[in-house]
Amino acid sequence: MGSTSEGNAGIDTETGYVINGGTVVVLGTDMLEEPEKDSKQKVACFKLNETISAGIMISLKDENEQIISSAIPKQEFKTLIISNPNITSGTYYLYKGEEKTEYKVEIP
Repeated sequence: MGSTSEGNAGIDTETGYVINGGTVVVLGTDMLEEPEKDSKQKVACFKLNETISAGIMISLKDENEQIISSAIPKQEFKTLIISNPNITSGTYYLYKGEEKTEYKVEIP
């Protein structure tokens, strides 16, 4: 999942990173290091204004409210990276439980 320490990203590198496949869900407390643009797989990144508590289901849904990815985190978080093969170009929304949040991402 990711870091629970202040000042650390869920993924924190010196040289950057790519996501070229698989399912990735990364949580962090305050920093967000996005993957390199030459990643072969699409990625949704969020830096939230609020901390989401552990144990609350989060979902990434498309414009048609179809679940693309969901998880029940075991730690609280404020930054989130989601990548999986089902993410394509379009608009995606972050849900907290069944509630649609203010957070959306446009994937080119």
